[in-house]
Amino acid sequence: MLFALQILQAIKGKVVVGHSLDNDLRMLDICLPRRQVVDISRICAVRDRMLKETGKEKLVYSLKLMSQILLNRSIQVMQMIFVI
Repeated sequence: MLFALQILQAIKGKVVVGHSLDNDLRMLDICLPRRQVVDISRICAVRDRMLKETGKEKLVYSLKLMSQILLNRSIQVMQMIFVI
């Protein structure tokens, strides 16, 4: 739990912004007040735009898809390297 304590110290007094943070915080056994967490996967304007662009309503859109649609950026692109 030393790692969790280090994270808590690093984010003390700060707003944490990210995608689907619930699982990450739960795994670290960290509970933060709602006012200290901004989860972009839950922002209504973002969800509305994703629904408009994809035509599919989802509980949570993937970060990869959100990045592609909202930022026109490809992320999490895996490149295979073969060594012979």
